[in-house]
Amino acid sequence: MHLVMLNRAEDSNERPEIHEGIACLWKEILTEGIDRENRNQMLNKYSIIKNCKTLLAPSVNGEIMEALEIEALKKTDNFLSKLQDQLGSALSALAVPLDSMFSKPSENTNSLVEN
Repeated sequence: MHLVMLNRAEDSNERPEIHEGIACLWKEILTEGIDRENRNQMLNKYSIIKNCKTLLAPSVNGEIMEALEIEALKKTDNFLSKLQDQLGSALSALAVPLDSMFSKPSENTNSLVEN
């Protein structure tokens, strides 16, 4: 499937507005973060989708990890791996309604993709 929205020019000045409730929620999350309990609940609820395992962070070979002598490198790798898994879960959560929308296309679906 080819999505028009992926082909927009990088210098496009189009900046559509989203629902105010979504904008407020994202602003709060981006400025204040999400507490650990809620974050874990969301990560469990929106696990990586079955047919897109590449959203998971690659795991480092255990022997390589043991060979790393600098503890800071191990911590950084672990942090980045968890961050990538969280991003994968977020994309998975967005993919579910998108999949529903494109599985049953309508005129409304086409106009959403083109805008």
